[in-house]
Formats: sequence, C-alpha cells, structure tokens
Amino acid sequence: MHKVRRPVIETEIPSVSMADIAFLLLIFFISTTVLGVEEGLTLFLPPKGTAAQQISRSNVLILRTDAQDHVYADEAPVPAVEQLGDLVRARLQQNPELVVAIENDPQSKYKTMIQVLDEVKEARATKISIRALPPPGNPGGG
Repeated sequence: MHKVRRPVIETEIPSVSMADIAFLLLIFFISTTVLGVEEGLTLFLPPKGTAAQQISRSNVLILRTDAQDHVYADEAPVPAVEQLGDLVRARLQQNPELVVAIENDPQSKYKTMIQVLDEVKEARATKISIRALPPPGNPGGG
C-alpha cells in the first residue's frame, strides 16, 4: 500500500496584524477611560475695575487660623471646626449683610483652611473674603 503524503501546511500567526490589533486596543482603552477631574473652588470675583468698598466692622466676621491649626472667630477660639457652620449661620440670621473674612496663617495646613471654607459655604454665606496672613517676620506681606 502506497501512502499518500499530504503537503505540510505551516500554521503561523501573521505578526503584521499584531501591531494593528495592539493599536486598536490602545485606542479603545484610551477612548473609554474616564479620567478623574479635580474640581477647584468655585469663586465669583468682582468685575475688573470695580472700586473697593468700605465695610463696617460690625458687618465682618473674621475667621482666622494659626500655625497650630486652631481656628478663631473674632479672636475667640472655636473648639471644633465643625461648630463654625452653626456660628456663621447664627451671625447671618442676625445680620444678612455679613461678610465672612477667612485669614489663613501660612504655617497652617491647607486642609484646615478648606474645612473652614466648607463650613462657611454650608452656612450659606455668600460674601466671603479669603486672605493669607503675611509670613512671620514680614508684617508688610510684600
């Protein structure tokens, strides 16, 4: 009996299309990936050229942080930052024209200033002033 030999067919994955597949996968993953977007502080600034207004001291609540991250409301210490919202809300009910001034010590943590700002915003204060205190040894700030 005579054996019939079949031709040997070499099986090979074409490497030329591998680059195309990798490129298509890369495009797919890049286009479907959702990147986290950091949100900054939403602040509405006065229009350019607006003259500074003089505000009566009775219409200002000064919230100040020190280098040890203690918070003061008109020079009176606040036991916990979480209590600021109630304090600001009460002062706003007494005086709807209240301007809340946040003064941040350059040595305090950024987190403390953000906590203070969050409490003020939760209290629905709309007139907010933010100021960094000058560094120690530089009373002029400039």
